[in-house]
Amino acid sequence: MATPIKMPDLGTTVEVVTLVAWLKQEGEPVKRGEPLCEVETDKATDQLESVAAGVLLRQVVPGKTEVRSGTVIAYIGSPGEVIPEESAATPTPNQEAAASPVAAKAETQRKVPPVIRNLARREGVNLDAVVGTGPGGQVTRDDVLRAKQTSTPVGKSGVPYSKEQLSVARQVARSNREIPTVDLMASINMSAILRARQKLQEELSRKFAFDSFFLFAVARSIEKFPSFAAHADDDLLHKHETIDVCLAVSHEGRLYLPAVHNANKLTIEEIQAEIERLVETIRSRHLGSADLAGGCFTVSNLGMYPIDSFQMIIPPDQIGALAIGATQQRPVVDNGQIVVRPMCTVALSVDHRPINGAEAAGFLKHLKETLEQL
Repeated sequence: MATPIKMPDLGTTVEVVTLVAWLKQEGEPVKRGEPLCEVETDKATDQLESVAAGVLLRQVVPGKTEVRSGTVIAYIGSPGEVIPEESAATPTPNQEAAASPVAAKAETQRKVPPVIRNLARREGVNLDAVVGTGPGGQVTRDDVLRAKQTSTPVGKSGVPYSKEQLSVARQVARSNREIPTVDLMASINMSAILRARQKLQEELSRKFAFDSFFLFAVARSIEKFPSFAAHADDDLLHKHETIDVCLAVSHEGRLYLPAVHNANKLTIEEIQAEIERLVETIRSRHLGSADLAGGCFTVSNLGMYPIDSFQMIIPPDQIGALAIGATQQRPVVDNGQIVVRPMCTVALSVDHRPINGAEAAGFLKHLKETLEQL
């Protein structure tokens, strides 16, 4: 019997993903675990591996099509095997577009119970634009609420979020609702970092970003304070097996949080090389889900702007974040004398459920000492 291949739940924060292109054509042999097609989520492009072996009998969904998780996208089986009849009834995008507005509206009216129609009216959702996912295509309560989040309500003006903006908006809103945050600030004397950076650049004839030094210090501080290698979820604390530190990267108006895995085991040079690799994958739109996986802590650097300091919203499923402001020449007291030093203000934000203020202060103290003693 032919095996239906369904679009899995890829952990994306939007309802649909895009089947970019097929890597196997109809009639070609397919091995279990072999790349079947290329899929783009809200943040990454991945190859979807086959869960069955045989011949690709049919591509139910064409390339460059948005697909919901659970949708059958293909059938794999033996050569000449008969495909289940229901697959033939699956409308293609062209067939859906060909349906007249009158017929679509009549179909919607037939499949919407009064209670769902009243809900749509209260939420300002246009039922004519809602695709039902219930039995026989019936519009459900979840369909209405989903449409409210992804479309402009009836009677209101505005521009819907892009897929990428919607993802970020949902994440920060969730974090702001769920994570009680405690924020601590400290001034970092950047003299040692500047000297170490200059030395590395001269020895290796390559540029080093300040991000590399901060990720290095954060990873060592998490190693010293292992409770930071975790994240809280309601009444549970989930420990991370590795220390993976994310770096906030902005590209073409989109925010990415790629992770430097096992950062506590890497040198500053190795961290710099990994950051360069991650940034290049973002620019070339080849960032994979593995690069986004993990991460218990995020570093965000706005030091290239005239920003004294700022505070971060901790990303979901993480325990803390470090916000880095600009390095500025400031007067400080050193051995009773007023001197000018390159100073930077950092803000540490932590989830106050598992981390108390004293522990956060100890973490920040260790971070400051690590950076100032490079």
